[in-house]
Amino acid sequence: MNKIFLALLAFIILSSSCQKDDHSNEIAYIVFGTYSGLCNGSENCIETYKLTPTELSEDSNDFYPCKAPYQFVLRSNSDFNQASPIQTAFSDEMFDLPDSTFGCPDCLDQGGMYIEIKKNNQIHKWHLDQIKANIPEVFHPIHDEINIVINQLL
Repeated sequence: MNKIFLALLAFIILSSSCQKDDHSNEIAYIVFGTYSGLCNGSENCIETYKLTPTELSEDSNDFYPCKAPYQFVLRSNSDFNQASPIQTAFSDEMFDLPDSTFGCPDCLDQGGMYIEIKKNNQIHKWHLDQIKANIPEVFHPIHDEINIVINQLL
């Protein structure tokens, strides 16, 4: 009886000391892109990518304005490394803002930007003007980084 009690006690202590891995606060993915309606017809008019913690893919459908359904095609590890800084270029204050359009993306043929982030099992989506003065400052770091990365990936 004593051995059963000790075994049960050991099991309870060991199982309660295990900490659950809580990854709910991690970013599952970031879909980002730029688009321009008035474009020279090149493949670069609409660029949409999906960045996960381990890979980068590019959308081959190119629907305006960075719109689903997507057909993502895996890019190289080198491209993933170029895009990785986007994963840290945003601030948590972005998630306090509603899913919305800020500014008037592509209204003046200046182009627009799309950002979709899945965090805490929630999907957040924003369309941003390419003119930074027309969007909240909280988006400026990720806005800059996305433009840099997309120009590098072209």
